[in-house]
Parts: sequence; structure tokens; C-alpha cells
Amino acid sequence: MGTEKTKNTYFILVLIFFIIIWGYLIYKIHQSKDKNLWDFRVYYYAVKVFEKGQNPYNLDELKKESNGNVELKFVYPPLTLYIFKIFSNFNYETAFDIYLLIKYILIIFLFLFWLAYFLEKENSFLFLIFSILGFINCIFADMATGNVSIFEQFFLWLGFYCWLNKKYIFFVIFIFFASIFKFFPIFFLFLMLFEENKEKNNYLFAGFILIFLYILISFSFFPDIFKSYISSAISIDERGKINPAILPLIKDIVEIVQRKTNFKLFLFPYLIYFSVISIILIYWIKMILKFIKIKKLTVENKKIILFSFITLYTAISPRFKEYSYIIMLVPAFYIILKSNFNLTKLLLFIFFIMAKDPFIPIMNNFYGKIIWPYYLFYLTIFTLIMFYYYVDEKIKFERGKNENTLFKS
Repeated sequence: MGTEKTKNTYFILVLIFFIIIWGYLIYKIHQSKDKNLWDFRVYYYAVKVFEKGQNPYNLDELKKESNGNVELKFVYPPLTLYIFKIFSNFNYETAFDIYLLIKYILIIFLFLFWLAYFLEKENSFLFLIFSILGFINCIFADMATGNVSIFEQFFLWLGFYCWLNKKYIFFVIFIFFASIFKFFPIFFLFLMLFEENKEKNNYLFAGFILIFLYILISFSFFPDIFKSYISSAISIDERGKINPAILPLIKDIVEIVQRKTNFKLFLFPYLIYFSVISIILIYWIKMILKFIKIKKLTVENKKIILFSFITLYTAISPRFKEYSYIIMLVPAFYIILKSNFNLTKLLLFIFFIMAKDPFIPIMNNFYGKIIWPYYLFYLTIFTLIMFYYYVDEKIKFERGKNENTLFKS
């Protein structure tokens, strides 16, 4: 009884510490309204332009409406403008504060939710440090930019909770809501394929029907600006630190090779990309199918499937901004604690070689363009390797136990 009370007191103290830290960081962001939440600024003025009957995907219109304070295009489907319209009822300064406050509440909720249902409260202080500093302060990146990523995470983790607890209808609904801004999270519907439920394909199909209807409605009601939305979305070619994903990494490597060899082929990066992700995907599927065959689908075992699936999703996504790595905090923390690796030497090695400005000038091109900017992606690949190793060890252990039982019989 006393031990349980001590644990609860410890957890409450950690939570208070978390609230104070993020309260201070939110205050600092609030103090520099002209420098922060630049993504939110785009959303706010896109609605203003839309309300005037103009094209919210036209950057010139956004700049004109915002007196030159918007520098980025609006890249989300037309129907999302009605969500952002909630904030356009206020002046920009008030809308800024409301939006920031909502994000602050959501990150506190997620911290509690992660510890209550996906991790262990005993590790709350370690996770507090990890969540603030992990993956190059990805939560702070989301807060400072004002992106919708934290809202996406809110719905995703509610969906993951429902999947773990076999609440499949709510799982599909939450994954759909997580996909209304960026369509990539719809990929998580494939988690249904690893269920034992007879109607799993129906839930999977229903989820894709929902997103298809969402796109169809957007196109039907706003055919002109929907075309602008598509053009705006596919025109983005962000790379490096702001988009440390596999496809831009491949593009950067190919460009360096092409400059050295004068060999040019437009589709070459995409051929490499699909080849690499196919290998990663096939290996992961084979591993998980072996795991499911040999292990019962308890909640704990489903967590392993879920967290490795999240890591897979992050590793193969063609576009993954720095703030999107919030999704990796829980899987990475989980596998680090579960793993038997002696990480000390490796982590120290990585820490010392990942200096941002190398002293050797000849390395600047490769190191400055390929290594450091994609550090988050490399952390994800390392996490995926740890999951491969961990699952493989569990499979071997289970097989060994079964063979011993058979031998004794």
C-alpha cells in the first residue's frame, strides 16, 4: 500500500515538473508571436483568403492577405479550411493564443496517455527527459512551428489504444480523423491484418472507403481549388533537416553521385526508394508473421507489433517532417528499455561523431548534406533494427522452450 502511494506521489511530481517545463516553453513561444507558429499563420490566412472567394493555395494571395507575413503554401485538403475557420473568428493574436493553449493541453494529455496505456509509470521521469529531448526536440519543433502534427498524434494514439483493446470501430474512426490533414496515417489501417477477428477485412475496407469519400467530397464541392491543392502538395520538395525521410535522403545521395558521374535519370531515385522500402517491408512482414505464429496476441505482444509497425511506417514514409517524429518517442523509449544491448559505447560514439560542424572541410558536402540532416531517420532505422533483434530473440526463446518441452515429453 505504501509502495503504491509512493509511486503515485512520484508520478504526480513528474507530471507537475512536465507541466512546468512545457508551461515555460509555451510562454517563450507566446512571447515571440512574430517568429513562431508560422504554419498556423498559413492556416489562419488561408481561411481569410478562402472566405473572400479567392484561392487559398495561391501563395501570392496569402502574402497579400497577411501583409507579407506568410511564406509557405497551404497544403491540406479544402475541407480542412472549415476546421481552421474556428480560429478565423478571432483576431490573429487571440487565435494564436487559443491554438497554442490547445496544443499545450494536448501534449500534457498525450504524456499521461502514453504512460498510462503504453509505457510504465515507474519510468515516468526517464520518459519525461526522453520526450523533451528525444529525436532532436521534436515536440518543441511541433509547438514552435504550429503544425497540426500534435492533433494528428492525438487521434493516432487514441486509435492505437482502441486497436490494442479490440475496439475496432473506434480504431477506424480515429485513424480516419488522423488522416484528414495528411493522408499517410491511413497506412495504420493495415494493423487490422494482424488481428484474429473474422471481420478484420471489413474494418480495413471501411477505413479506406471513409478516406475515399472524404477526397471525393473535397473534389466534388471544390473542384477548382482541389486541383490547386494537388499542385501545391506535389510541388513540395523539402529535404534534409526539415524533412529527414528516406526519399529526400535518396534524392540527395543520387544528386551527389550524378554530379560526380554526369549520369542522370529522373526516375532513378524513385526506383531506389521503392526497391529499398520493399526489402524493409518484406523483411518486417516475415518477422511479424513468425512472431504471431509462435506468440499469443496478448496486449503486450500487440504492443510489440504496434511499435515496430510505427517504426516501419516512419522508416518508409516518403515525406516525414522533423515534428512528425513525435510518433517515434514511445516506440524508441520502449525498445531501449526492453533491449539487451549494451548501448553505452554505441551511444557515446554516435554522440561524439554527430557534431554539426565537422572540422575536416572535405567532409562538409557529404556530412553536411547526408549525415547530420538525416540524423532522425538514422535513429529510426536503428530503432527498427533493435525491434528486429528483440523480436528475433523472443522467437528463438519461444522455439527453444517448445523444443525442450517436446524433448521432455
